Amino acid sequence: MRKYITRCYHEFIRKDDTYKYYRQYDESQYWNKNQLHQFQLEKFQKLWAHAVENVPYYQELSERIGLDKNEIKLLSDIERIPVLTKDIVRKEFGRLKAINLDKNRYIKESTSGSTGSNFHFLYDSAIRPIFNALEMRKYDMMNSSIFDKELIIWGAAFEFENNKITIVDIIKDWVKNRKVISGYSLSDEGVQNIHKEMISFRPSVIKSYPSILMTICEYFKKHNLKYQPKAIHIGGEKLYDFQRTEIEKVFGCPVYDFYGARDMKQVAMNCSERNGLHVFMENVIFEVVDEGETQIEEGEGDIILTDLHNYAMPFIRYRIGDRAKISTERKCTCGRGLQIVDEILGRSFEIIEFPNGNKVGGTFWTFVMKSVPGIKDFQVVQEDIFTILVNYTIEPSCPILDTHKIIKHIHLYSGEELKIRFHKTEKIPVTQAGKMQFVISKTK
Repeated sequence: MRKYITRCYHEFIRKDDTYKYYRQYDESQYWNKNQLHQFQLEKFQKLWAHAVENVPYYQELSERIGLDKNEIKLLSDIERIPVLTKDIVRKEFGRLKAINLDKNRYIKESTSGSTGSNFHFLYDSAIRPIFNALEMRKYDMMNSSIFDKELIIWGAAFEFENNKITIVDIIKDWVKNRKVISGYSLSDEGVQNIHKEMISFRPSVIKSYPSILMTICEYFKKHNLKYQPKAIHIGGEKLYDFQRTEIEKVFGCPVYDFYGARDMKQVAMNCSERNGLHVFMENVIFEVVDEGETQIEEGEGDIILTDLHNYAMPFIRYRIGDRAKISTERKCTCGRGLQIVDEILGRSFEIIEFPNGNKVGGTFWTFVMKSVPGIKDFQVVQEDIFTILVNYTIEPSCPILDTHKIIKHIHLYSGEELKIRFHKTEKIPVTQAGKMQFVISKTK
């Protein structure tokens, strides 16, 4: 029923190419390296020509670097283009917007990820069928189906608070056969309620952050609770080997690690063979670069991504803020020709435990800090079980911060005993690797 409704919706109501792309990507994942690179080259040639013709930022950039719209002959020519950073996107937002598209193609989004900073960008609505198709293929890689029952234990609480659930949302969840619950209530009672949801809903797939699942595993082992889905879908954080081992042991099913973000969707995922993550090469060009921003084929470096389909605001050679490890020796026996990444580095979160026994993961703080305007960057430091320090920098357009609303949101989960102090600063300190560690617990 759900498959039929979904197919009719896409082919006869939306009249989009979701299923055409799905058939194409189901085949293209098994192409050889040369075929996939040729596909990427042709897509990038069109994207670069569009950017030079219609995006003021790239018009000026192409003249400055001497790379005309028709001068992309090899995939390696992309290295001639300077890296795009989040600061550049913030500064050049208006000039990065294409001037030739219908207004309905521009979708404004913002990140809620691991950097802790507000970041806005535009997406092209024409991408949706491509994302739908890659999402369907992703579930195939998990030996599952996008129509299987799925329980999503996610950072959803503030999204629910700020957006009323409509009948359309309810219908979408029914068609997608999914239930979304908040992962911000991880007290003993909260985890017990999550287990009750699993037993009553009987999901085949569970999707969550590894830090949330580790807390659930700890409670399950302590109270001898069981639930075995078909697959665990990981997202939002780095998955460590010890976490994979523990989660698989407790839930008795394979764990699949997915890498993507709101500002760069559908990037990579591991298959059942566990030989690294397969890059979705039909959607992105995935580079790993050294400190001089030169591509490397072996070792660790910064991830640079190019979205091949976002014509509204092209992200070309975009530094997403994560690092990866790659090697020329890495192969996969699944038969897919997709590029393999050994490991994604630098996206771990810390669980903070409150005085009332509740525990929250790192993205809790991103959502709560975004609940009021004004904060540009932040760092949460748990000094002891009863005290949280919030270091923050302020947006110039909003000099006064409504700390009372933030405290109210936190106290909903922590209880009134938690003391929350705010410290306005000019700059949040970074680690030796240049990363901002935005959640620090001194109690561990």
